[in-house]
Amino acid sequence: MKRIASLFAAGLLLLAANVSRGQNFWEPANGPLYGNVTCIAFDSVGTIFAGTDIAGIFRSRDHAKTWVSVDSGLTTYTVRTGIWNLPSRIEAIAVSPIGRVYAAGTGGVFCSANEGDSWTQIDSVGQNAIIVTPGNEVFAGNDSGVIRWNDSIKTWTSVLSSGSVGNFAVSSSGRIFAVLSGIVYSSIDNGSSWREDTIGQYYWHLQGIHDTIVVRSSYFTPGILAFDSVGSLFALCLGGIARFDTTTRAWYMWSYGSNGLQNLSSFTIDRNGKFWAAFVLYSIVSGYYESGLFMSTDLGVTWDTMNALSCCSSVSVVAAAPNGDLLCNFWDGLKQSTDNGSNWTNVQNGISDLSVNSNCIVVTPTGALIKGADYSLFRSSDDGMSWARVDSGLWNNGIGTLGISPKGRPIIGMVYAGIYISNDDGKTWSQPDTTMNGWFLEEFVNAPNSLVFGVSSTGDIFRSSDDGDHWIHTAAQPDSYLAAIAVAPTGHLFAACLHGIYRSLDKSDTWQKVRSIPDSSYVWAIIVTPSGKILVGTEKEGLLGSTNDGDSWFVIDSSLRCYSFTLNQQGHLFATIYNGVVVSSDDGISWQPVDSGLPSVPIMALASDSSGRIFAGTAFAYGIYRSANSTLNVEKESIILPNLSLTQNSPNPFPQSTTLSFTLRDPSYISIKLFDATGREVAALANGFFAAGEHEVPFARGTLPAGVYFYRLVAGRQSIARAMVIEP
Repeated sequence: MKRIASLFAAGLLLLAANVSRGQNFWEPANGPLYGNVTCIAFDSVGTIFAGTDIAGIFRSRDHAKTWVSVDSGLTTYTVRTGIWNLPSRIEAIAVSPIGRVYAAGTGGVFCSANEGDSWTQIDSVGQNAIIVTPGNEVFAGNDSGVIRWNDSIKTWTSVLSSGSVGNFAVSSSGRIFAVLSGIVYSSIDNGSSWREDTIGQYYWHLQGIHDTIVVRSSYFTPGILAFDSVGSLFALCLGGIARFDTTTRAWYMWSYGSNGLQNLSSFTIDRNGKFWAAFVLYSIVSGYYESGLFMSTDLGVTWDTMNALSCCSSVSVVAAAPNGDLLCNFWDGLKQSTDNGSNWTNVQNGISDLSVNSNCIVVTPTGALIKGADYSLFRSSDDGMSWARVDSGLWNNGIGTLGISPKGRPIIGMVYAGIYISNDDGKTWSQPDTTMNGWFLEEFVNAPNSLVFGVSSTGDIFRSSDDGDHWIHTAAQPDSYLAAIAVAPTGHLFAACLHGIYRSLDKSDTWQKVRSIPDSSYVWAIIVTPSGKILVGTEKEGLLGSTNDGDSWFVIDSSLRCYSFTLNQQGHLFATIYNGVVVSSDDGISWQPVDSGLPSVPIMALASDSSGRIFAGTAFAYGIYRSANSTLNVEKESIILPNLSLTQNSPNPFPQSTTLSFTLRDPSYISIKLFDATGREVAALANGFFAAGEHEVPFARGTLPAGVYFYRLVAGRQSIARAMVIEP
């Protein structure tokens, strides 16, 4: 019995051993980050600045070939207190004649005098728009109106408060135009006085307002105006394109309905006088949806479709550079044209608009890492330090999930577009079977004898017995919503569903419910450990477990919400929780956080490679992270966490009674619970607030039978478990 206790105790390894020595468990891997482009601006030498919704500002000095993040000094905002902190949304960027760059957004107004290397906040109130006149006067606007910056005394002055500002434009002569609540105002005296230039009651909801090189601030923000090369002012409205006559101070409108344009979202004029407009066409009756780019050479009277950019992804921003290049932001990345729109190339190297999806990181048998995102696929062969885009030929419907077939081939489950398989380690892809076309695929699970199962968002299950080349749609569906599926060592399938946990004994042909789930208790993830224990992460009941092939279930930890799992080669469990990652080395009985070095954002996916590195795909602006070191063959040492330590109970083994000892660095609310070998809670040993220092808790066995037990100390997000043995 002593031998059993020592084996269990030795299994409780401190996987983050180096953390206590000052090294973070996680480090960022290079590669594309996240950020929907909301605005683009150019300076006089061709440097490009791109503002994003949640990833700050990026800069390119090589005509959009590569991008670097330049957000030092920008403020962040809190999505949820203490959990998610993201860079402020950038609504508009403007560059002054003397080279200063100004950015406006939810965090206020920022100024950079060194091309974005660092930023200084000059206003803390959120602003929708910004413009700089030829005389270096700076104007910003928000829901309260227009304000003007006085650089000599570092203050703002309100100059117009007639409504919410959509955006600005300024002519070469210095006349300022502003859209406030759909009405255009102009000023010829640096904002001291303004006059109204109304388009008309049917067209006064403007889509934006911009000069030639600063484009619309966001997909839904009102306001686009643009000047052509001779100084004529044009406005993009719900009714079409309007031109402003400076003599009569009247607006003239062209209707675009007869030319097929619907819901223009962005508009600019290039140096040759061509109009470029992004559009979205949608029919509620037929469900038809299309998006793309239109071009006009006759001031918007007629339009030509740019077929190269007509696809199912919405175009949100179009901008014309001073050198004639065009930049266009799609849901699947930023594209550039250097030949007047005839051909387009992806230029989002370092600034992708894609975040990592759930179940969208896999490691191939050769060690290559494949990362899926909303509309793109990336591959790394050097542990995530460099990435190449490998989604050529894939249908642009979005990526639902990734998997590895029983024979080691990468598999992609698309959104309503079937599956694709790679025979060259993820470099190229082909579609061997169209059975799953039209289904939203969310997961792949392997089983013995080359069986692989695909799961759709509706709970439908598909099965292949030839490594994914051919598929059949199984008749049985375990539940209306299937969150995850796993295969036990017995070959039985387990499905975590909305209304319960189901088991199939016949390769998914039939299903039986083996555990009910309370209403509204979302089921997030399921995994089978090397010992055969089944773990299920739920919202209301916490972490559930079964050690007898699903015949009975117990609550392992009611406070632990696990959203995804992965295992390293030694069987150590890693799980994502609401704001980080936890690890268990005792089959899920006890967990400790290993999130030092991770940003405070949701972790969407986990994967491990054969070397023991763990990879985490984050949401929002933070890309891929990896463990700084291998998690295999870690030195065995005493379990010491930042705030608490737990020593072995003494005596151990014991016939009747023993004493538990622990130390707190800070005063904390703690609990100590006792579990039997199956993980079932059998006693609560301590529960309450304890002062900093050393503490002892006596324990008497009472009527508990002899055997191996585990006791777990929990303090905040930290927990430690040890084994004890009760003698006969």
